[in-house]
Amino acid sequence: MHAGLLNHKFSAYKMKKLNKRFIPKLQLKYIIISLLCVIIVSSSNVSIAQNFELWNPGIEKCKKITTTLSANVFKETIGEFIMDYERFRKTDSVAIIYLDTTRFVKNDNVFEWMKNQIPYFDCPDDKFKEIYYFRWFVFQLHLKKRGDYFFITEFLQKRSWADLNNVINCPAGHHIYEGRWLDEPEYMNSYIKYYMFSSSARPRQYTTWISDAVYQYYLIHTSQTFLSDILNELVNHWNLISEKYKLESYHNMYWSEDWLDGMEYQIGGSGIRPSINSYLYGGAKSISKMAGISGNAQIKNRYDSLAVNIKENVQKYLWSEQAGFFLTYKNIEGWNWDEGYKKRKRDTAKNWKQIQQLNQLVDVRELTGYIPWYFNLPDNEGKYTEAWEFFKNDTTGFRAENGLSTAEKNHPFHCRMGHRNNQQGECGGGAYWDGPMWPFAETQTLVSLANVLNNYDQDVVTKKDYYCELEKYTYTQYQYYDNCPEPRPWIGQSADYKGKDAKGVSKWNLKYPNFYNHSGYCDLVISGLVGFRPQEDDSFIVNPLIPENKWDYFCLDGLKYRDKYITILYDKTGNKYHKGKGLQIYIDGLLKASAPQLQKLKVVF
Repeated sequence: MHAGLLNHKFSAYKMKKLNKRFIPKLQLKYIIISLLCVIIVSSSNVSIAQNFELWNPGIEKCKKITTTLSANVFKETIGEFIMDYERFRKTDSVAIIYLDTTRFVKNDNVFEWMKNQIPYFDCPDDKFKEIYYFRWFVFQLHLKKRGDYFFITEFLQKRSWADLNNVINCPAGHHIYEGRWLDEPEYMNSYIKYYMFSSSARPRQYTTWISDAVYQYYLIHTSQTFLSDILNELVNHWNLISEKYKLESYHNMYWSEDWLDGMEYQIGGSGIRPSINSYLYGGAKSISKMAGISGNAQIKNRYDSLAVNIKENVQKYLWSEQAGFFLTYKNIEGWNWDEGYKKRKRDTAKNWKQIQQLNQLVDVRELTGYIPWYFNLPDNEGKYTEAWEFFKNDTTGFRAENGLSTAEKNHPFHCRMGHRNNQQGECGGGAYWDGPMWPFAETQTLVSLANVLNNYDQDVVTKKDYYCELEKYTYTQYQYYDNCPEPRPWIGQSADYKGKDAKGVSKWNLKYPNFYNHSGYCDLVISGLVGFRPQEDDSFIVNPLIPENKWDYFCLDGLKYRDKYITILYDKTGNKYHKGKGLQIYIDGLLKASAPQLQKLKVVF
């Protein structure tokens, strides 16, 4: 086809006639050039998308042990998602063509793969259930294998700033937290080793929390061999990040530009941020724990000591007593954004000094201030947990119609970093983290909130807060396709924190691409809402974060944990699953614990 286009000869007469009859307002030569560009790009994508392996359904048999649910609970839904995939082809054919040639699981095999790999979920809210399976569908779209490694991508289409395999490390922590729940440990095992060993990978391109995520994966799929393979590489990875971002002139804390956190154009901007310091704390704690399991006392003690120092510094230097919040410290090493929206060093007269002064904490609360709880960093003290009051505040704080605003809504530059002419709080387009709801940050904050509800003594936030926020996040993940009468599951880049469009669905600032893999969801359902909490010993805790009388039933079935299969079900009346009333927990089909109502239960193997 391409050769035919290139070899086709238009006569001068035919070109003149075509121009006159069909495209009088366009220059035909521009159309021809555009066609040639499409051909070149398509050819380039085909050449890039070589040597990717395919899943063979014949080599894997489903060994999952379930007590209540079967894969039929989502079989029809998968067919509908595949139809959505084909609908999106009409919107972005280049992205879909590239994905077609690189993905590990093809459409014909998606149901069989998911039947083998994911925990099954059932509940009375159809949207929760649909988005749960949709997000697993999205996850498998981005699962790829090339050469020695499996890896997970963020974008459908090849991106210039990605590595050779289109991998971007920014959401790697979300990917591993999500992917740890797959039955087959090799997928995440290999993805982690891709970052540590592959010459193609860029594990330090953006800041992220890979080391912590590795330990969370290990808790599900324990393996001494895996720890032996990976521990020294994680140490090296952590040390290289520390060397890159440490600022000796400010208490050996860590600074980063906001865009290196994947959060460009924040009001607080670059500086000594709660995010990167928390990532390094979580990484050091996890390395220490893995070293202890491996019997390496030297690494264990060193990284435990490093974690203690980071924790002390975060609480001492990034906590604002006045704001009651963890804030960014604006140091001279940071970048600012001038009136022309171009990135420049802080030696320009047109910087943002009038917004954020140097050498002090910034004047804005942002969702990054909740990241310390992602790693259980803050002490179990009331003054810290009081910060969650702003999470609940829907007037001046973060709570909003379509999810959490990334910055507190009462700041004068809320939603105005890239759009100076906007009114305060009126979101515009573009990749700005000054107010819109970003699923990346929504996921981080909900993981942090689940930790607060499970691990801290406080009465500021409740199960209802978790449920309501996850509900909003769930309902926001719907949009309309052209010529489709009903809204369909959709995950883009960022949404307006408020407002619905003319069809009644949430407005998205960066709607495209769909199937964007930059956040988590299934982990929020499994470890947060249903409340499966892995433990370091031979046990696990189940602590559902579902408010009393909200759901009459739910079930998570076939969840693989240390080579055993867990079932968690709740049936208020006993009439849904016909296994009796209340909360029940099974291991490999055998009832191990129960309670007449929703409550926290610890189960020992």
